[in-house]
Amino acid sequence: MTSKVEAIVRMIMQSDALFHGSAAFLYSFLYSLLHIFPTICKRLKKVYSVHIMVNRMRATRAHRDNRRSHHALTGVRLSKCSNCGGVHQSHTVCVTCGYYNGRQVIDVKAAITKKAKKTKEAETAR
Repeated sequence: MTSKVEAIVRMIMQSDALFHGSAAFLYSFLYSLLHIFPTICKRLKKVYSVHIMVNRMRATRAHRDNRRSHHALTGVRLSKCSNCGGVHQSHTVCVTCGYYNGRQVIDVKAAITKKAKKTKEAETAR
């Protein structure tokens, strides 16, 4: 009896029309047969086993820490303004006076009055 069942199972497995190379379908088929034919299913599991990818070597603490040594955050580079002496970020316009590289780029007083005028208009519109 078992040789006939084995022959039938071999024929089913060889026909690609039924399985289409699908490991999930094959496993569901095997588990449905497991309670009926345990010895055959054990043999089939050995032949058609799905391998899960596993790391070859675990990274040691030293390798991990060496990789992460470049991940540290650095502070913002600050420069002293040549016009007002205030501190500003390098290669950017000074927020307090509007100067960059010794010349005025932004008229800070005009910007402040313009902003105050806009807020006043918004309040009166309400």
